[in-house]
Amino acid sequence: MNKVRAMETGDLRAVLSIIGKHDDDDGEDASASFERDGIKDHYVLEQEGKPVGVCGFREVPSTTETYVLSWTYLASKLRGQGLGQKLFEHVLFALQQRKARKLFVKVSDYADKTGVKIYARALSFYKASGFTEELRIPDYYDEDEDQIILGLEIKPSAMFDAPVAKIGWGDTSNEDAKFKTEGGADEDAKFKTEGGADEDGADNETPAALGGSGPMIAEERPQILFNGLHEIAETEGAYSFAWTVKEPSGPIQTFVNKFTKPNFTVTDLQRGIGAVRDEGGRKVFLSFPSNLPLIHQPLKRTGFELLGTLKDYYEPGLHEMHFVYHVS
Repeated sequence: MNKVRAMETGDLRAVLSIIGKHDDDDGEDASASFERDGIKDHYVLEQEGKPVGVCGFREVPSTTETYVLSWTYLASKLRGQGLGQKLFEHVLFALQQRKARKLFVKVSDYADKTGVKIYARALSFYKASGFTEELRIPDYYDEDEDQIILGLEIKPSAMFDAPVAKIGWGDTSNEDAKFKTEGGADEDAKFKTEGGADEDGADNETPAALGGSGPMIAEERPQILFNGLHEIAETEGAYSFAWTVKEPSGPIQTFVNKFTKPNFTVTDLQRGIGAVRDEGGRKVFLSFPSNLPLIHQPLKRTGFELLGTLKDYYEPGLHEMHFVYHVS
């Protein structure tokens, strides 16, 4: 008999075994993820008293009812039986009960040595389940390995107008969500402070229409403070900058990791890029809310490219904009 239930601590070894059989690196990353963030909001598919599948979600900090799909796997021997669909629908129901607004999932387009894209089945499943591809980030994990981010609006009543496609999963995977670090931002920053203008004379230029017809979001001009850089987890040579927002009446913060100036300037960006180059990095990825007009000119003048946006990421009408700089 198959049933879906909340994941328990005692399931961890079996779950990690399922993930590890799909990919050794995924198994190691999943182990670190569960140790760091716990097993809350994860569910297992149980067969004859043993976990044979896992799926779950994490809430995105500093957003309004936005979630990301976490480790999602099914034992390969069970593919084609509709069990993956059953597990996924249980998770979607839990998100409905949580009054979730939007769900994102990240998938790698990694191909093994034989040329087989090992996450192709997962990608097909998500699209058949109603997810829409919103952003593709070329060479994200490594050269010739892109990251694909898909979004799904969670309906408050019926799960879907059409049934989820009944296709087999096998050991398919969503790369573990790490939006808190990959965005390069201090996600606890609420962007509610008033800040000074860019030292390099940035104007109020905003990108062309971001699409959609959501509510109007007020522009904000916080003083962005860089305070470090880091290599993005699960990537080879991809870096991001850490930053926070200066409180208008708070003390001047101490800056570390080669960032010394308290404003979002071309000079700051160049200093960070130089530090990444010294570390042997190949790309810098940054993401910001769509209502920060003072970021665009410094990014453009430094050579960053706009990759695209995740629609309604923070809240309805407030998107997440993604940028890249090619170091090498």
